[in-house]
Amino acid sequence: MTAALPAAPPELEVAPSLELLVPSSIAAARRAAGDVRAFLAQHGLDGAEEFAWELCIAEAAKNAVQYARNKEKETPLHIEVRLHPRIVEARVTDHTEGFDLASWPACLPPNENESGRGLFLMRIYMDKVKYVSGDGANTLVLQKARSR
Repeated sequence: MTAALPAAPPELEVAPSLELLVPSSIAAARRAAGDVRAFLAQHGLDGAEEFAWELCIAEAAKNAVQYARNKEKETPLHIEVRLHPRIVEARVTDHTEGFDLASWPACLPPNENESGRGLFLMRIYMDKVKYVSGDGANTLVLQKARSR
């Protein structure tokens, strides 16, 4: 009789993941958000979680497309989603000039403002929103605890 190996601790489990290279267009950003939702549904997240992730990925990708300039429009976005045992993490990487997340208020912008709602929604739906600017690339990191 062969003894069973103990299960790996949760932090060492291989996390199911999805990686997408998304052309710099609003239509492609929307399709990618739908692909993320389908991936999450396939791995057992509930409808409310799927909705929150689809909305936040769509907003993040749309912002990256909207603020891309010249050559930046030729570079695809990189969207990566990882399903860890306790959290879901998504990273949306673009090649724009970037921005200072801390300078954006965490409240709903006035009705007359055309921008800021996407970041507001991300902060509402996600447990963690972080923006890392690097040399030629920027990554928006979103994290949310899994409900089950």
